[in-house]
Amino acid sequence: MRLALVLAQPDLVAGDWVMGVAGLLAVAGVVVVAVTRRRR
Repeated sequence: MRLALVLAQPDLVAGDWVMGVAGLLAVAGVVVVAVTRRRR
């Protein structure tokens, strides 16, 4: 499903990839902060 959308709209691939990476970094940051706060 997602691959079809990417092939249909190649001009949006870059923006979608950046948003995906930004989302993963945000989630990872929240997890790291939560873990560090629990350990201390």
